[in-house]
Amino acid sequence: MEQNGYTEESYEEWKENDMRTELFAESMEELAEKRMLLGVLQDALDFRKNKVIEKLRHFFREHGFDV
Repeated sequence: MEQNGYTEESYEEWKENDMRTELFAESMEELAEKRMLLGVLQDALDFRKNKVIEKLRHFFREHGFDV
C-alpha cells in the first residue's frame, strides 16, 4: 500500500488527531463567506445587466427596430 503513496493509519489515531473537524469547520466558514460574496456579485451583475439591456433597447429603437 505504501508503494502507491498510501500509509497505514489506525482509525483511533486518525480520530485523535481530529484534523478533519478543524479543516471542515474552516472550510464551512470560507464557504459561507464565498456564498455571501457571490450573492453580492450576482446583485451587482443584475443591476448592470438592466442598464445594458436598456441601452440596447434605446439603440435599436433609434435605428427603427421595434424591441
